[in-house]
Amino acid sequence: MDLSQLYMLEMMRKRRIAAAGGGSTPLTLTALTARSKVTLNKVGSPPDVSLQYSTGGAWATYTIGTEITLASVGDCIKFRGDNSTFSTTANDYYRFVMSGTIAASGNVMSLVDSTCKSLTIPCDFCFRYLFYICASLTTAPALPATTLATNCYYGMFYYCTSLTTAPSLPATTLATGCYRAMFEGCASLTTAPALPATTLAVYCYYYMFPGCTKLSSIEVSFTSWNQAMYQTERWVDNVTSSGTFTKPAALATEYGKSRIPTGWTVVDKE
Repeated sequence: MDLSQLYMLEMMRKRRIAAAGGGSTPLTLTALTARSKVTLNKVGSPPDVSLQYSTGGAWATYTIGTEITLASVGDCIKFRGDNSTFSTTANDYYRFVMSGTIAASGNVMSLVDSTCKSLTIPCDFCFRYLFYICASLTTAPALPATTLATNCYYGMFYYCTSLTTAPSLPATTLATGCYRAMFEGCASLTTAPALPATTLAVYCYYYMFPGCTKLSSIEVSFTSWNQAMYQTERWVDNVTSSGTFTKPAALATEYGKSRIPTGWTVVDKE
């Protein structure tokens, strides 16, 4: 690797760090290998949406299904739009298809709010399967919403097997199925995002971490395993056999695929 490539990679690293909190930076997909490709497709019959994209110059209208090639390492594509709805059901949703190696950064809310100011998910199933089986994806964009919707992130990173980092999940009150199967099969993920929620909902963490075979730490803030039906059903099935589970002292120390992973060290926090 020559000096120019090292410089480009360092600039990309700094860009990802700066955009990690989302802020006003639109959803950005950056090539880590030359000639990586990005397409946003629709599955089923989701409502029509209006999106713009930029590869560094002026913003232009994006037509769903158009493949964009990122010719060189460091090339990126940004997306933004103002949409009162996006994906809407388990069978009607928008999904990125990728090839090569791609890092996501910026604020995913730019798909529904071009100003990136909104912290409210506008519809049920909004980002369902958005990066479904995107084996090219190495990092996730920011998910800053604090007001969630039913199944809003359902399967969002399902089997993103190259995903190494997870986004922060700042909401403290959850919605039905909001994180359902969100990271299922993410075999490269080592650390789960902190889970600050204290008010849970039916199916909120259902199947959230199964198959994350490198996962070594989880931190939660809820104090009851039975606050809502199926809240953690099989959420840590088939994770690694050792790790650290940090929890409030009031949460019972119970083990199993729907509780604390068997064999993990438990740390109580105030």
